[in-house]
Amino acid sequence: MFKQKCKRKAKTLVSKRQLYRRIANDVDNIITSINSQSLPSKTNKTTLVNDTGISNANSQARSSPSDFSSYTYENYSFTYSTSSNSDLSLNDITQHSEMNIHNNENREGDGDHSLTDKLRNWVVHTPTMPHSAVTSLLKILNTYHAELPLDVRTLMKTSQKFDIQTMETGQFVYFGIKKNLQIFLIKNLNFSQTVMELSFNIDGIPLFKSSNIQLWPILGMVHNFKIKSPFAIAIFCGTTKPKPLSKFLHDFIQELALLQQNGFLYNGIDYQVKTRCFICDAPARAFLKCIKSHGGYSSCEKCTDPGKYLGPGRVILENVNAELRTDESFRLQKDSDHHKEEITPLLQLNIGLVTSFPIDYMHNVCLGVTRKIINCWISGKYKTRLSFRQIANLSERMLKTKHCIPIEINRKPRSLNELARFKATEFRTFVLYLAPFVLPGIVDKAVYHHFLLLHVSITILCSNQHIRRFGCQHVTRILKIFVQHSQFLYGLEFLVFNVHTLIHLPTDVELFGPLDNFSAFPFENFLGKLKTLVKSPKQPIIQLCNRIEEINTVANGSNHSLFPMNTPFYEHFSGPTVLSMSFAKQFKKVRYQDCLFTIHNFCKANCYCLIKSKVMEIHNIITQSNENVFLVGKMFDSYKPVYDYPLDSTELDIFELNNLSNELITYPISHVTSKCIVFPYKDSYVSLPLLHTYQQ
Repeated sequence: MFKQKCKRKAKTLVSKRQLYRRIANDVDNIITSINSQSLPSKTNKTTLVNDTGISNANSQARSSPSDFSSYTYENYSFTYSTSSNSDLSLNDITQHSEMNIHNNENREGDGDHSLTDKLRNWVVHTPTMPHSAVTSLLKILNTYHAELPLDVRTLMKTSQKFDIQTMETGQFVYFGIKKNLQIFLIKNLNFSQTVMELSFNIDGIPLFKSSNIQLWPILGMVHNFKIKSPFAIAIFCGTTKPKPLSKFLHDFIQELALLQQNGFLYNGIDYQVKTRCFICDAPARAFLKCIKSHGGYSSCEKCTDPGKYLGPGRVILENVNAELRTDESFRLQKDSDHHKEEITPLLQLNIGLVTSFPIDYMHNVCLGVTRKIINCWISGKYKTRLSFRQIANLSERMLKTKHCIPIEINRKPRSLNELARFKATEFRTFVLYLAPFVLPGIVDKAVYHHFLLLHVSITILCSNQHIRRFGCQHVTRILKIFVQHSQFLYGLEFLVFNVHTLIHLPTDVELFGPLDNFSAFPFENFLGKLKTLVKSPKQPIIQLCNRIEEINTVANGSNHSLFPMNTPFYEHFSGPTVLSMSFAKQFKKVRYQDCLFTIHNFCKANCYCLIKSKVMEIHNIITQSNENVFLVGKMFDSYKPVYDYPLDSTELDIFELNNLSNELITYPISHVTSKCIVFPYKDSYVSLPLLHTYQQ
């Protein structure tokens, strides 16, 4: 065996002592050279001396001791101003050198510290970047910033200790609820409440297309905080659902029960923990509650409708007035057909197994009923199926609205040719905002009116203002009509689990508020991010543990907007302004509450708002000396309903607009009721309020 010679790592910095030696040596060489030439100088010169001590000045130039005014060595730069009758002193050079070295070290230290933090944040917020690539980058940067580590694991302070348990069909790791709540408090210093209302989500996602490996995380989220940021409490990774269920939920149930009873102490403050609800899709709810799945008899979680067998693999639920289930009847298992043999371990918690499991409208309405109806139009029975030309016309109308979609809606409308790849947000946009004006003239009038029942119901249930005005009981009546009429348009086979459970949505809204208060959208977004953290099939749970630990140790920058709330930005000077009103500055954008407003010339999709039941087109954003923000714009003069069934659309602030006034009007931004989406419609416009932007 021969010992391999290790190459010594080249130094990138020179020590102070060695630097002083080199300076002294260079000065001696210069003085010797000057004395040998004995040529006087009449004027001041600037001479650059390189690291070999040889003057870079022109050979014909005359030099003197006063000519030495600059020294440059690698990353260090020393500059002196001397006169013709001053003597060159090594002490002076050394003094200046020490000062500059000290300043440079301070700058280097600050820069390296800042660079390290920026790199860590960049790695966390760029999950698609492989860690091997980051390591390669660090090796390059280390030659210029010696304080940087050479490996990404050192940079990210990756922990190697995780308590991974083995279960029947996979591996399981438990991070904890209290630990995540403490991290939440560290990252959100403006959380001022002492009660933490928690929503939970448990769902499965496949990791790879060519493998049956799947993740089943237990996610949590603090509901009573404006920024909805889910966190991972536990993760199961295996080839099937986690088995046994009791082991999968054991640590979670034990800790949650303890926190519900005693709370926890952090920074001298006692925090109470309350379980708000479990937000899951229908298969996950059935799995957790150990009840019949959505395709079986007695599968409805809210009522006792036993269901009716309609054919192979299809049970329909026709009864819209069946007896309702209660938390007590669930615990006593009064309906034995509803329960499986295994008893859910969630009974150990002090929660209602009926009321604490609301119906999630992302899966029920968007991916369930809305998608099912559109599929019926495209490939269903002849009675409601659209022709190829009608489908093309509908797609064309949807595509024409792309430039009108505001920034708050993540996805632009696509052609129905891509229906199989539509996401839940696209179905939500269709049912809430597009359907009322893109469907007339394409689908049959009865089909259109039937869909309006769903549109009106979900529109009301998505807005606190509409809920207070119309009430949940009124929406229940509308949804029952929708379900009952469905069989005449689409057949009995249409009355499946998702369609039936629509009638129970208003009850959950009465308990938890608007539909977005208990939707799975934030959890599904987080699941997608979790999936991107796994780079290879090798030990996926270890990869997830490492990445989650790294995310938790890095300050969260995503909770802070580049532009503060209620503050205008992008100043301009082009007007228009109102002569009768003094102002200080003009801006192109303002972020107000949950939405972004712009002027019409900057972005036409974000320049409409509702003020006093009228739609304004914003033409300028101005501030006064006291920093109050005002909107300058033009109002539409003509308002008509877009539809009148099952109610007049103007009652929902949905208008057909005409005649934009030429008069400029100014309103304080605090008068804004909501942001609006305005679409071209025939020879006029259609305006719909962006529901989540309604001001309370």
